[in-house]
Amino acid sequence: MKKTVSILCIAVLLICAGCSKKPTEKEISNYIGEGMMTNFRLLFSENEFFVNEVFINSHLPVNASETVQKDGKTYAKVISDKYGSFQALESAVRAVYSAEASEKLLKEKNFYADINGSLYFDTSADFEKTEGPVWNFEKIKTVSTGEKEYVFGIPCKNGKKTSSSEFKVILDNNDWRLAEVYTK
Repeated sequence: MKKTVSILCIAVLLICAGCSKKPTEKEISNYIGEGMMTNFRLLFSENEFFVNEVFINSHLPVNASETVQKDGKTYAKVISDKYGSFQALESAVRAVYSAEASEKLLKEKNFYADINGSLYFDTSADFEKTEGPVWNFEKIKTVSTGEKEYVFGIPCKNGKKTSSSEFKVILDNNDWRLAEVYTK
Protein backbone atom coordinates (compact mmCIF):
# COMPACT_ATOMS: atom_id res chain seq x y z
CA MET A 1 0.00 0.00 0.00
CA LYS A 2 2.78 2.43 0.91
CA LYS A 3 4.47 1.62 -2.37
CA THR A 4 1.29 2.41 -4.32
CA VAL A 5 0.81 5.73 -2.49
CA SER A 6 4.45 6.64 -3.14
CA ILE A 7 4.10 5.87 -6.84
CA LEU A 8 0.88 7.91 -7.04
CA CYS A 9 2.58 10.86 -5.28
CA ILE A 10 5.49 10.74 -7.70
CA ALA A 11 3.09 10.52 -10.67
CA VAL A 12 1.11 13.54 -9.40
CA LEU A 13 4.35 15.49 -8.88
CA LEU A 14 5.52 14.71 -12.43
CA ILE A 15 2.15 15.65 -13.89
CA CYS A 16 2.13 18.96 -11.96
CA ALA A 17 5.67 19.72 -13.08
CA GLY A 18 4.53 19.35 -16.69
CA CYS A 19 1.54 21.65 -16.08
CA SER A 20 3.60 24.76 -15.44
CA LYS A 21 3.41 27.37 -18.17
CA LYS A 22 6.28 27.04 -20.58
CA PRO A 23 7.87 30.27 -21.81
CA THR A 24 7.06 31.35 -25.34
CA GLU A 25 9.77 31.72 -27.95
CA LYS A 26 9.47 35.52 -27.65
CA GLU A 27 9.88 35.37 -23.85
CA ILE A 28 12.96 33.18 -24.26
CA SER A 29 14.53 35.50 -26.84
CA ASN A 30 13.74 38.58 -24.71
CA TYR A 31 15.15 37.16 -21.46
CA ILE A 32 17.82 39.47 -20.10
CA GLY A 33 18.72 38.00 -16.72
CA GLU A 34 17.88 39.10 -13.21
CA GLY A 35 21.11 41.08 -12.72
CA MET A 36 20.40 43.32 -15.71
CA MET A 37 16.71 43.55 -14.78
CA THR A 38 17.68 44.73 -11.28
CA ASN A 39 19.84 47.47 -12.81
CA PHE A 40 17.02 48.52 -15.11
CA ARG A 41 14.49 48.56 -12.24
CA LEU A 42 16.81 50.99 -10.45
CA LEU A 43 16.82 53.27 -13.51
CA PHE A 44 13.02 53.09 -13.70
CA SER A 45 12.62 53.93 -10.00
CA GLU A 46 15.02 56.86 -10.34
CA ASN A 47 12.95 58.08 -13.31
CA GLU A 48 9.85 57.84 -11.12
CA PHE A 49 11.61 59.89 -8.43
CA PHE A 50 12.72 62.58 -10.88
CA VAL A 51 9.28 62.75 -12.51
CA ASN A 52 7.24 62.77 -9.31
CA GLU A 53 9.51 64.43 -6.76
CA VAL A 54 12.03 66.66 -8.52
CA PHE A 55 11.13 68.04 -11.95
CA ILE A 56 7.60 67.49 -13.20
CA ASN A 57 4.89 66.72 -10.63
CA SER A 58 6.66 68.18 -7.60
CA HIS A 59 9.95 69.71 -6.57
CA LEU A 60 12.59 69.27 -3.92
CA PRO A 61 11.76 70.87 -0.56
CA VAL A 62 12.84 74.49 -0.15
CA ASN A 63 13.43 76.99 2.62
CA ALA A 64 10.91 79.70 1.65
CA SER A 65 12.54 82.18 4.04
CA GLU A 66 15.89 81.93 2.25
CA THR A 67 15.29 83.49 -1.16
CA VAL A 68 17.44 85.19 -3.78
CA GLN A 69 16.48 87.38 -6.73
CA LYS A 70 18.24 86.55 -10.00
CA ASP A 71 17.33 87.50 -13.59
CA GLY A 72 13.90 88.77 -12.48
CA LYS A 73 13.05 85.47 -10.77
CA THR A 74 12.74 84.51 -7.13
CA TYR A 75 14.67 81.45 -6.04
CA ALA A 76 14.36 79.60 -2.72
CA LYS A 77 17.19 77.49 -1.36
CA VAL A 78 16.67 73.75 -1.71
CA ILE A 79 16.82 71.72 1.49
CA SER A 80 18.13 68.31 0.48
CA ASP A 81 20.76 66.01 1.93
CA LYS A 82 21.04 64.29 -1.44
CA TYR A 83 21.37 67.39 -3.63
CA GLY A 84 23.33 70.19 -2.00
CA SER A 85 24.38 71.70 -5.31
CA PHE A 86 23.20 71.96 -8.87
CA GLN A 87 26.18 69.82 -9.92
CA ALA A 88 24.98 66.99 -7.61
CA LEU A 89 21.51 67.13 -9.16
CA GLU A 90 22.94 67.28 -12.69
CA SER A 91 25.23 64.28 -12.00
CA ALA A 92 22.28 62.26 -10.71
CA VAL A 93 20.23 63.10 -13.81
CA ARG A 94 23.09 62.12 -16.10
CA ALA A 95 23.48 58.80 -14.24
CA VAL A 96 19.88 57.87 -15.11
CA TYR A 97 19.23 59.37 -18.55
CA SER A 98 21.11 59.32 -21.85
CA ALA A 99 23.04 62.44 -22.80
CA GLU A 100 20.20 63.61 -25.07
CA ALA A 101 17.45 62.97 -22.49
CA SER A 102 19.52 64.62 -19.74
CA GLU A 103 19.97 67.78 -21.80
CA LYS A 104 16.26 67.90 -22.57
CA LEU A 105 15.28 67.47 -18.92
CA LEU A 106 17.84 69.94 -17.60
CA LYS A 107 16.86 72.60 -20.16
CA GLU A 108 13.09 72.17 -20.64
CA LYS A 109 11.87 70.99 -17.24
CA ASN A 110 14.50 72.59 -15.06
CA PHE A 111 13.33 74.98 -12.36
CA TYR A 112 16.65 74.77 -10.48
CA ALA A 113 19.69 77.03 -10.52
CA ASP A 114 23.20 77.12 -9.15
CA ILE A 115 23.47 80.24 -7.00
CA ASN A 116 26.72 80.75 -5.11
CA GLY A 117 27.42 76.99 -5.24
CA SER A 118 24.06 76.02 -3.72
CA LEU A 119 20.95 74.57 -5.30
CA TYR A 120 17.93 76.87 -5.58
CA PHE A 121 14.41 76.39 -6.93
CA ASP A 122 12.62 78.98 -9.09
CA THR A 123 9.53 79.81 -7.02
CA SER A 124 8.24 82.22 -9.66
CA ALA A 125 7.87 79.40 -12.20
CA ASP A 126 4.40 78.27 -13.16
CA PHE A 127 4.67 75.03 -11.24
CA GLU A 128 1.94 72.89 -9.76
CA LYS A 129 2.44 70.08 -7.26
CA THR A 130 0.36 67.13 -8.40
CA GLU A 131 0.22 63.41 -7.79
CA GLY A 132 2.35 61.67 -10.33
CA PRO A 133 2.17 58.28 -11.94
CA VAL A 134 3.10 55.14 -10.07
CA TRP A 135 4.72 52.40 -12.12
CA ASN A 136 4.50 48.73 -11.13
CA PHE A 137 8.11 47.60 -11.54
CA GLU A 138 7.26 44.06 -10.45
CA LYS A 139 5.17 43.56 -13.61
CA ILE A 140 7.81 44.65 -16.14
CA LYS A 141 7.67 42.88 -19.48
CA THR A 142 10.46 42.91 -22.01
CA VAL A 143 9.03 44.19 -25.30
CA SER A 144 12.18 43.90 -27.39
CA THR A 145 15.92 43.44 -27.09
CA GLY A 146 18.77 44.63 -29.23
CA GLU A 147 22.52 44.79 -29.10
CA LYS A 148 22.56 48.25 -27.53
CA GLU A 149 18.95 48.78 -26.45
CA TYR A 150 16.05 47.20 -24.62
CA VAL A 151 12.40 48.23 -24.55
CA PHE A 152 10.22 47.42 -21.56
CA GLY A 153 6.51 47.71 -20.92
CA ILE A 154 5.59 48.78 -17.39
CA PRO A 155 2.04 49.06 -16.03
CA CYS A 156 1.29 52.51 -14.67
CA LYS A 157 -1.44 53.97 -12.49
CA ASN A 158 -2.15 57.69 -12.52
CA GLY A 159 -5.04 58.43 -10.20
CA LYS A 160 -7.81 56.04 -11.22
CA LYS A 161 -6.46 55.59 -14.74
CA THR A 162 -4.37 52.51 -15.49
CA SER A 163 -2.14 52.30 -18.54
CA SER A 164 1.24 51.01 -19.64
CA SER A 165 4.39 52.91 -20.53
CA GLU A 166 7.22 51.75 -22.71
CA PHE A 167 10.72 52.55 -21.53
CA LYS A 168 13.71 52.36 -23.84
CA VAL A 169 17.08 51.71 -22.21
CA ILE A 170 20.13 52.33 -24.38
CA LEU A 171 23.86 51.84 -24.04
CA ASP A 172 25.16 55.41 -23.75
CA ASN A 173 28.93 55.86 -23.31
CA ASN A 174 29.24 52.25 -22.07
CA ASP A 175 26.53 52.69 -19.43
CA TRP A 176 22.85 51.76 -19.58
CA ARG A 177 20.63 54.86 -19.48
CA LEU A 178 16.98 55.69 -20.12
CA ALA A 179 16.53 57.18 -23.58
CA GLU A 180 13.67 59.46 -22.51
CA VAL A 181 12.01 60.98 -19.47
CA TYR A 182 8.70 59.20 -18.93
CA THR A 183 5.83 61.09 -17.37
CA LYS A 184 2.71 59.06 -18.25
